[in-house]
Amino acid sequence: MHLPVVTLPDIQKIRDLVGDHLGFSFSAIEHQRLEKTVYRELEHLNLDLVAEYLTVLQMSTIWEPVWQRLIVSLANPESYFFRDQSQFELLRSKILPELIQRRASEKTLKLWSAGCAAGEEVYSLAILLKELISDIDTWQITIFGTDINTEALAIAEKGEYGEFSLRLQDLALCEQHFTSDGDRHQIKPELRQFVEFHPLNLLDSTLPECFQDIDLILCRHVFIHLETQAIAKILAHFKQALRPDGYLITGHSELYGLTLTDFRAHIYAGSLIYQPQLEPQSNLAMFSLPSFTNLQWQSSPLPERGLKLSDPIFDPNQVVQYPNQSQSQLNTLIRHRRYAQAIALLEQQSSNGQYNFQTHYTLACLHAHLGQYPPAAHHCYQALELNHMSEPPCYLLAQIAMIQGEKDEAKRILLQILFFNTEAALAYYDLAQIYYLENDGEHAQSLEQKAFALLQDLDLDQVLDPFRQYTVQQLYDEINVRQALIS
Repeated sequence: MHLPVVTLPDIQKIRDLVGDHLGFSFSAIEHQRLEKTVYRELEHLNLDLVAEYLTVLQMSTIWEPVWQRLIVSLANPESYFFRDQSQFELLRSKILPELIQRRASEKTLKLWSAGCAAGEEVYSLAILLKELISDIDTWQITIFGTDINTEALAIAEKGEYGEFSLRLQDLALCEQHFTSDGDRHQIKPELRQFVEFHPLNLLDSTLPECFQDIDLILCRHVFIHLETQAIAKILAHFKQALRPDGYLITGHSELYGLTLTDFRAHIYAGSLIYQPQLEPQSNLAMFSLPSFTNLQWQSSPLPERGLKLSDPIFDPNQVVQYPNQSQSQLNTLIRHRRYAQAIALLEQQSSNGQYNFQTHYTLACLHAHLGQYPPAAHHCYQALELNHMSEPPCYLLAQIAMIQGEKDEAKRILLQILFFNTEAALAYYDLAQIYYLENDGEHAQSLEQKAFALLQDLDLDQVLDPFRQYTVQQLYDEINVRQALIS
């Protein structure tokens, strides 16, 4: 059998079909994976033409092997217990205790991990509830886990995990909630009894009846892979599934730039939390979520004196290093502001999608330069998950928040920097600019004076923020100009 020719129009037809069925949005690296998968499937099915493969897909459901092989090749099922410590700490300290208190009379809780992969998130929720509810055996608790990847769901059903899935957990947790045999760890039955796993496509026209009166939905690291209209349809499902006082938690950046009428957001130190909007409003705050038919990414311009996402040619050597030819290519692409190609190059360097801190931060900068703020914010948070005390991703997140008009979120991020580093001059300065925008000159000047004092001990050429290429000298000059205008 000769090797079939796969053309760009062929791939586009497959992409369109996958988008219709699954809502996937394809990055450069995912496009390459799709092309490799098509070649592999043609060989596996002994087909000569892509049109024949397309027909097989069209005549099959997503639960049949031909679709499942495609899903496995495109989706990244990698997860681990208590992924994103800040969100789980918020669940532990506030969200779950509130829900437990509200449901104390009926002793019923229903939680849903939508896009649960191999189930680590589901069992993490079960562990939290076990720790928080002393009489849990008297409660009726259901934690649903759903996914389109049946291979991952089979692992979840089995409830057996290796060291990688538990890499951030201490020995005491393993001993309390798992039965261990060498490097394999089996969830104990007392946790398994609260859990149900179901294959489910979130884009189905309706949800099964059991997905009603849900108290908490976690849908994390899902929306970042989806088209806008798919996100809107899923959010409409979530609105119907949640109780009026229920909660939705997504990945940190996955709804940034979206305006929705069906949800309202609450800002906490660890995350944004969404609740159903009971009465649609005409004048919504920036965090309110939009209707299905009017959903779009927003990139609002800043006021003249606002913080800006400038377009410097930042030095890639400050944020990421690759050997030999790859580093040279990256430098050249960034120097010529060919940011989309630089993104593709970085994604190719890590085909399994597992990036280190430097790569996540560089991808965040590149996406931000292109005005692609949701993926930029996503990579910032992924970088912070690897190094939660790093300041550059926080500065970029604050810049993105300001561009989205989310001043309170920008403040929260900058205050987080100051929590870890009380001498972060740039954080004081950026906070001052926000207070100037709010016509709070007294507070702003106090913060600027604090920033100016902290600059005294720094080298004038020191770069304070790699993305904006802000140096100590530049900050000096800006503060001096401001003070001259005031005086």
